[in-house]
Amino acid sequence: MTRSAVLVAGMTLLCLSAASDVQAEPITITGGLLVFPMAGRFQAGPISLVGTRGFSVEGRVDGGESLIGPLECIPCIPGSTLDLGLDLGGPSWAADTVVTLDGETFTNIGSASSLANLFLHSDDKTTVPELQNSPVVVTAPFTVTGVFFCCGGDPDPPHPPFEAAIRGSGTVSVMLAPDPSYRAWWKVSGVQYDFKPIPEPATVTMVGGGLVAAAMRARKRRDRSTAIQLSTSTRVAEPAVPFLRET
Repeated sequence: MTRSAVLVAGMTLLCLSAASDVQAEPITITGGLLVFPMAGRFQAGPISLVGTRGFSVEGRVDGGESLIGPLECIPCIPGSTLDLGLDLGGPSWAADTVVTLDGETFTNIGSASSLANLFLHSDDKTTVPELQNSPVVVTAPFTVTGVFFCCGGDPDPPHPPFEAAIRGSGTVSVMLAPDPSYRAWWKVSGVQYDFKPIPEPATVTMVGGGLVAAAMRARKRRDRSTAIQLSTSTRVAEPAVPFLRET
């Protein structure tokens, strides 16, 4: 095999390897909102997410076709466990939901006319607060995992199949109001999932290393200062040599 042929083969393998690595790279949700602004389970809440690899979701979630933990809190008895979880996928997405990934756009996610689908899952929990006379907002952290994939079956036009894992986190806010009919518990008047970026392990390590280094420097300064103070006090406390008068 000539040198040029070896070079071409090597570059081909390198490109295939890079493409495979990119394909396997998980999606990290870096921002966005999932909102259910009204009371009741059967409603279409807007969703707008952004993430790595050019990932974005724009559309609506049908509360009647999905599981949104706080919307299942009937009744929300003070002191009980409030489920903050969600399960979204398939028919959960309204017909106008659009997903973008790696510069490619997929429409009508989860519908019969689309071979692409998006699933998101979370199972976090918190505690229902004590009853009050005015509405309250309960906030708690959540973590979501999921997958976006395409294209099973026989797509037309053909599309190579792929699957991308999804991860994200943030803060969920549950709006609770006293139930006027049953004054012994709350009712949910709104839910909002606010997505924030997840720190990468390398970033966490760097931050932790910086904190350790700062603590070590502060300790060295403190030890040095203590040594100087001890040295000074020792010199001051030394007894004076008595003056011996000649006789």
